[in-house]
Amino acid sequence: MNSDSFDTLVIGQYQQEPKPLDIAGSLKQLAAQLEQAKHWGVQLLITPEMAMTGYNISANEIDEIAEKSDGELFNAVANLCQMHSIAVVYGYAERGENNEIYNSVQLIDHTGASILNYRKTHLWGDLDRNLFSSGDVLSPVVTLYGWKIATAICYDLEFPETIRHLTIRGAELVVVPTGLMAPYSEVAQQVVPVRAYENRIFIAYTNYCGAERDLNYVGCSSIVDPNGLVLASAASDPILLTATLNRSVLKTAKDALPYLTERRPELYGALT
Repeated sequence: MNSDSFDTLVIGQYQQEPKPLDIAGSLKQLAAQLEQAKHWGVQLLITPEMAMTGYNISANEIDEIAEKSDGELFNAVANLCQMHSIAVVYGYAERGENNEIYNSVQLIDHTGASILNYRKTHLWGDLDRNLFSSGDVLSPVVTLYGWKIATAICYDLEFPETIRHLTIRGAELVVVPTGLMAPYSEVAQQVVPVRAYENRIFIAYTNYCGAERDLNYVGCSSIVDPNGLVLASAASDPILLTATLNRSVLKTAKDALPYLTERRPELYGALT
């Protein structure tokens, strides 16, 4: 199924209320969404930042639930991917090689194989810095159903260099699990379409809704095309969004505004 002949990709993203520390409940919720997504022909389902473990939790709590990228949580999600034949991007607390903890996302394909694991590189405020170590490498670009896919996590997207780097590496779709809270809705409503437009790529920005302890999430999840047009969007309630991505839109957008081929990197030394 990873043939380069796939010209379309059906993606889904679940804007959910958080379930802090309730991994069993998160897995049950994921299973239900996969069942619904399968009826809609979804090939890739995306969940928010730290969706399986909860985000706004204490350092002691996160230390208790963090696990290796190939631990029990991975096995449970991989089984669901195999059962429904749908790939999944999920957020979780990852325990690293030296016992450090990362805010991570993992992409498991429809066969249950991990093809991408990424650790958040740009930590946001005390919320992130008190809980996580920062990743030191941007997402790889991997192939799923013939599409070149990469990921970023929440605050990463707010640095234009991050998404431009992934685009230069060949990404056609960047999935962005996020935990955007009030009062920063302009990131979802304004920055996300700009990132898609200036890089001529698809972006799937997948947020929480509702509250988690003292955080109030703004929702506003969206799937945006390379022209900056919103293909699907959410308000502030739980919802499963879907959209069909078409590779012909990528080519038309890149031909119309060839930002990448007309770059002049020799002038941008300070950025590198």
